[in-house]
Amino acid sequence: MTRIKTIYSLIISTVVLSCTNRVLAASDLNPLSVETIDELIVIILDAAIKIGVPIVTFFILLTGFKYATARGDKTKITNAHQMLQYTIIGTAIVVGAKIIHSVLKNTLLQLTA
Repeated sequence: MTRIKTIYSLIISTVVLSCTNRVLAASDLNPLSVETIDELIVIILDAAIKIGVPIVTFFILLTGFKYATARGDKTKITNAHQMLQYTIIGTAIVVGAKIIHSVLKNTLLQLTA
């Protein structure tokens, strides 16, 4: 019985892995103009960057405003500093998303080649 399960799982995984290269085979069912999952990820990342950059800019300006209005108050300066740290982390995520994608893509392409 376990041998049948093993063969069945190998067949299923082969089918799934062979189908991951295409998002949808039928062009009339595909509302996007993408052919692969990689193209879909690129579109999602581009949208995230277009939305994220103005948000990051807003929070950088807000952090500067908090520093300016702190006027030496230690708790307000600490809050502004913590907000700056979170803004820097968010900026790194937004800007680095495409870099992370390309590194992962190139690594996986090298492993399969």
